[in-house]
Amino acid sequence: MNLQEQLQDRPSFAQAGNDYKALLEEVRDLLSDLAPDLVWDGDGAREKGESFCSEPFTDVPDTRYGIYDIGIGKGAVPEERWAEAQKKVAAVAAQYGFTEVALENHTPGNLILVIAGKWDDTLELRSAKNTTLAVFGGCFIKSASPETTSS
Repeated sequence: MNLQEQLQDRPSFAQAGNDYKALLEEVRDLLSDLAPDLVWDGDGAREKGESFCSEPFTDVPDTRYGIYDIGIGKGAVPEERWAEAQKKVAAVAAQYGFTEVALENHTPGNLILVIAGKWDDTLELRSAKNTTLAVFGGCFIKSASPETTSS
């Protein structure tokens, strides 16, 4: 299977973005349940930016990856709830294809969880004085191709 075909087997950039935003909203809500003092700014998940894909997809036309976030959570996930937070975030992330924990850090005052997905994408949760939650998306075809429409 060539690189173009590999990308055609993935969702579109728009669909992947919608899934990433839904994941961020769901994780934000569960973190808010675990840490009621955590207050999120902003209006919800958003695409923060996009760029051309990196290797091996640099020569495939009309491809992009996006960066998504949900603002900043004022406050931190309590350290005594961090293990529970990791477990629950991982369970939700798995429903969206993020299954491999790439980084865990439980240093007091610097809590980090990074979970890799099936398209070289990552979900990143960092909680220290404040909390951040982001997805660094995989590579997808930006526009819908005629072959993907049904007749």
